[in-house]
Amino acid sequence: MKKTFCFTLAEVLVTLSILGVVAAIVIPNVINKISDRVAITQLKKAVSAFNEAFQKAVIIEGDPVKWDSSGDIWSSRRVSLLAPYFNVKKICLKDPFSYATYTLTCSGYPTIEGTESYVFRNLNNTRKAQSVFASFITKDGILYMPINNSLKDKGFVHPDFQSEKYLFSLLIDINGSKKPNRFGYDVFFFPVTDKGILIKDNISSLTYDNYYGVLHKANCKYKETRYNPGYSCGNYVIRHNNMDYKYRDVSSEW
Repeated sequence: MKKTFCFTLAEVLVTLSILGVVAAIVIPNVINKISDRVAITQLKKAVSAFNEAFQKAVIIEGDPVKWDSSGDIWSSRRVSLLAPYFNVKKICLKDPFSYATYTLTCSGYPTIEGTESYVFRNLNNTRKAQSVFASFITKDGILYMPINNSLKDKGFVHPDFQSEKYLFSLLIDINGSKKPNRFGYDVFFFPVTDKGILIKDNISSLTYDNYYGVLHKANCKYKETRYNPGYSCGNYVIRHNNMDYKYRDVSSEW
């Protein structure tokens, strides 16, 4: 008589338990990696699109250092100048001379206290901020927000920038106003010079100024509580083609 081998109920349950534990560990990691690859691809697309449009604007409008930004506190003039060179879905502007808090002439952003504004969080998800700088959203869902620093910084040449002249900082949200609206996840910050978006190794100095902070490794550390966690992660992503800073300290890799 031929013997039949089979598993006992206890053995089946143990096997299923082991498989469940392995799945609980592996599946989230796989999902995170897939999500990261999508974000990286979208960010590279956004950076490339901006640089291409920026160069077209330079050809038509001339030297960007000379673009009129006098009194343009909220970047509305800069947005009005750049937007025609993109495939734009929506433009959000603000009166250049208006100091009214958190109001824009568009809708669709998350709302705080009944007013329209763009809300974002830092890399560590420990701080929330909001901005009413002018911006535009392209038809592929990418938000571009030029952010003025002090107007005296226009044309500034930092020693680490070589000959490139700083113009403004650029916030890019690769999925528009959709969540998580978090630096290093779907929101990224870059310095823009007269040559376009600047991608560079870690700079030698760190201050609170955007043209420093968006390039310094201290601002892309997951557990960093000082400065501006997440501000420089866009620079890291483009240079290293990964988002490992979300899971470990990558300071030594800069």
